[in-house]
Amino acid sequence: MKSGSLCISRLALCVLSVFTLLPLSVSTADEPEFQFDVDGDNSSIVVDADLRGVGRGGTSELPDDRKRARGDAVTDGPRRVWAAASDSDLGCLADKSSITAQMGGTACLAQSIVCSVVTPGASMSVGREVDPSTGAPVFGTERWSSCSTPSSSGGGGAPAVPVVTESDFQSLGVEPLVAHIGPPSGWIPIGIDMIAWAESDVQTFDMEMLGQAVQVRATPVKYVWDFGDGTVLTTSFPGRPYPEKDVSMRYVHQGWYEVSLVTQLSGEYSVNGGAWQPIAGTIEVASEKRWVYSDLRESRLVGDEVPEEYRREPERGSDTMGPPNPDARVETLTSPQTKH
Repeated sequence: MKSGSLCISRLALCVLSVFTLLPLSVSTADEPEFQFDVDGDNSSIVVDADLRGVGRGGTSELPDDRKRARGDAVTDGPRRVWAAASDSDLGCLADKSSITAQMGGTACLAQSIVCSVVTPGASMSVGREVDPSTGAPVFGTERWSSCSTPSSSGGGGAPAVPVVTESDFQSLGVEPLVAHIGPPSGWIPIGIDMIAWAESDVQTFDMEMLGQAVQVRATPVKYVWDFGDGTVLTTSFPGRPYPEKDVSMRYVHQGWYEVSLVTQLSGEYSVNGGAWQPIAGTIEVASEKRWVYSDLRESRLVGDEVPEEYRREPERGSDTMGPPNPDARVETLTSPQTKH
């Protein structure tokens, strides 16, 4: 294979300018050499890559999960959630807490861009530790996976090494999360906080690939709550039951509303009890939908008998469905709410 030149558009100019100061690691037998030059009109960057011998060695192209931002290799330590480097909520640029964090995120994204350009089909992931009390990812604990392309065997007579791909991950039959909305009575007064939370457990699967024992674990990383009135809350944590208000909203109209939850899960796999490696890509599962009746139950003086409409919610039908809220919230929450 001859040396090649790859041209990356102006969109990547700023992030790749930072990247030129950083090493790129590609999980192949031989490391390619890169040189970066800006063309005369500053409209693009030319990447000169010596790709001779790349991918011909005797090692499998496995993600080695180096801790790019902090050093060290990953061991079976704290629970960690993984997301694609480009993910807007949990990827490289998600941590905006400081200039240092944003610079590190820019370097991470630059490395991811070059990874995908130089090695078609390759990708990078970002992993963060999880707060055990809220289930939210902890910014500042980032680890970047290496640039990796799934491969099931090595060349040169090396033993075959299993790699779990996104399609393998999707075929495992990950169970949907159990979603809860409160209060559990089936109705809620207008203007009162309705709390939502999910039973968010790590799911593990054992299987055999290429004659070797492989364990896969699926971890929820993103939760998209649709409350039926136009309110959509996307969170990186599952929420907690009352009295916590991690994920909560208020209805402003009377009527029935359907509440749905779609959860995005990232995956990791371990071969023969070895270190956990991130699976490229994520999967989504939809939970069973819930119904809640938002009711304007005003205090009224009544006789000895309570009116029937005060005893229970009306039947669901076209005339009892709640209308949309024109001022509904559509937000991404990166930390639990303390109050509405």
